Amino acid sequence: MINNTLPIFRQNCKEFANNADGVTITSLEIADLTGKRHDSVLRDIETQLGKIRDVPKFVGIYKDVYGRDKKCYCLPKTEALILVSGYSVELREKIILRLEFLENELKKQSTPTLPKTYAEALLEAGRLALELEKSQAQIIAQKPKVEYAEAILSAKNSLSIGDFAKMLCGKGINIGQNRFFEWLRNNHYLQSDNLPYQKFMDCGYFELLPQSYTKGGMTLTRYKVLITPKGQQYFTMKFKRGIKC
Repeated sequence: MINNTLPIFRQNCKEFANNADGVTITSLEIADLTGKRHDSVLRDIETQLGKIRDVPKFVGIYKDVYGRDKKCYCLPKTEALILVSGYSVELREKIILRLEFLENELKKQSTPTLPKTYAEALLEAGRLALELEKSQAQIIAQKPKVEYAEAILSAKNSLSIGDFAKMLCGKGINIGQNRFFEWLRNNHYLQSDNLPYQKFMDCGYFELLPQSYTKGGMTLTRYKVLITPKGQQYFTMKFKRGIKC
């Protein structure tokens, strides 16, 4: 009976699992099939196959019953047949039959099975419909993340509140400058003097642009409120999620 211990390949075994022959067989399987000791099979591979092949590239690792890492080999079909060519006819037959079995299993995996009856066709149609529903649900679930990423890419510079309101209109969000100012005050983003609350400045949603002007012979400074790229992303997402203005 074939040992079900599966080697954990750590070098090139996965590469050879996809070779032109299509299948591989491990030294553990060869030992089980032939009744030889595993260390004897390893010696055969290294002394016989090693004369014509670079056997270290077939090395793999498996864990024994004590959880220790042990060496094995993962041989492509051609190399396995070369190895067992020196074995008895009975042992060669066992290896050849095992390789044929593995090839058939590989074909089954690569060849889609068509429904043979009307009931099977209905079941397959139902399975495909379920997969489609799951994929559509995933797209819907990811939509806010996609919109957020798009907002990040489109927002590069800080905008005045008026310019940002125009940008929202271009995205189908019907709001003008005055209504947007009112919304920001009513929702406690802006104070009564239209300057942002400090906590939203700290969040990085707004920045203040100092502007100098002259009044009564004195040079004074006033501040223009700008919405940063981060703030643009934040407010765009709030409105897209259906918050009324």
